[in-house]
Amino acid sequence: MRALAFYLQTHQQQSITDALNQVYVNESSALDPALRAAQAAILVNEDW
Repeated sequence: MRALAFYLQTHQQQSITDALNQVYVNESSALDPALRAAQAAILVNEDW
C-alpha cells in the first residue's frame, strides 16, 4: 500500500510540473516591473 501511495504522489507532482511547463512555453514567468518595484520598496524598511 505504501508503494502505491508513493507512486501516486510522485506521479501527481510530475503531472503538475508537466502542466506548468506547458503553460510557461508560451507565457513569461517574469515579475511585472511595477510589482518588482513595490516589493523592493517594502523590503528596504525591513529589519533583517
